[in-house]
Order: sequence, then structure tokens, then C-alpha cells
Amino acid sequence: MVFTAADLIGVKGIIANSGLSGFRSSIQPVLAVDKVRHVGEPIAACLARTRAEAEDLAELVALDLEELPAVSDMTRACDPEAPRLHDLWPDNVFLTTHVDTNFDKAIADAHVMVKRTLRTARQSMAPIENRGVVAYWDNQAEQLVVYTSTQMPHIVRNGLSECLGLPQGMIRVVAPDVGGGFGYKGILLAEEVCLAYLALKLTRPAA
Repeated sequence: MVFTAADLIGVKGIIANSGLSGFRSSIQPVLAVDKVRHVGEPIAACLARTRAEAEDLAELVALDLEELPAVSDMTRACDPEAPRLHDLWPDNVFLTTHVDTNFDKAIADAHVMVKRTLRTARQSMAPIENRGVVAYWDNQAEQLVVYTSTQMPHIVRNGLSECLGLPQGMIRVVAPDVGGGFGYKGILLAEEVCLAYLALKLTRPAA
């Protein structure tokens, strides 16, 4: 079986809002809808009895994609002509911070002024181990049980509750021994939501 975003009925996208002022909220779809925004974004879920059968099924999936201009340089992402990651946004800025300091006065009163231009290299989260997820419905406990290699099971539980519309008490997230995550295992990911939904819909384990 192959599932796309249209098959995830009632599933909400992932929202990670911030309490910081100047933050612009966005929604991450569990499976891409209309537009693929980054390399590796999930588009479809292929479910079969074995991994080999699922891989064979994935090879049969055909995509009709139109290549769009990409944003690959952070320093150019704010240019007026830069393509928009989110079509309804006026620009690509998702967070603007403010410092309550009178810089003009500070500069005027300074005895010495040093100018520097600093630039941060591109970063990518790279966990040491693979990420695995298994979800199933426990009839006896009346709970959705999700085993996932996360370092923050409560964040995953809260996110699954919001995306699937289930009370938090009906969701149990189990985090087994987990190695280094380097930031990647402290967030809710699309595959966790997708597999949890499939386990509920099909009433059988999904991994």
C-alpha cells in the first residue's frame, strides 16, 4: 500500500511555535503537499509485510515534479528576488530579534571601535546511529504505543497528540537506549506522525 498526504485524513501538520517575539509560524506537512521544500522531505509512505517488499513498492512510485528555484545561500535568502520557501510569506525570515540598546550613543561614547564581519558555516544535524520508529495500538491499555529513537519522548508525545487529535494519556512513547543525536533526536519528525497514524488506521504495527 502507498499512502500520500491525501490519505492522512484528519492529521494536522507539525507546528513548533516559539514564545520569542518576532517569530513567524509555519506548518510542516507530515507528507509533502504541492511543494517539496528540502532534500529528504517525505512524500509518500510505502507499507508492506516485509522491508524488501516495501522497497520494491517504493521503486514503483513515480513523481511528477517541476524543478523550482532553490534557496541555497543564507546571505542571499533575504534578497527581494529570492524564491520564497513559504509562498504566503513576504520574505524568508522566520525570526527577528531585537536588542534594546542605543547603538548610536554607544558608538559616539566609545573610545575604540572595532569592526568585524562574522559568518557561520552551514550546519547539518548528523546523528551517529540510524533512527527507528515502531508504532502499534495496545487494545488492552487503549493506548497508542510508539517506540522511537528519540532523546525527548515527552516532546514526541505532545506533538503526536496535537497532530493526531488524541489525548496525551492515550499515547505512550518509549525511548530505548539512544546514542548521540546532535539535535536531530530532540524534535518531532514526520515519520513518527505518519507511522503512528498508519498503526491506528490499519490496527496493526507499523515500522
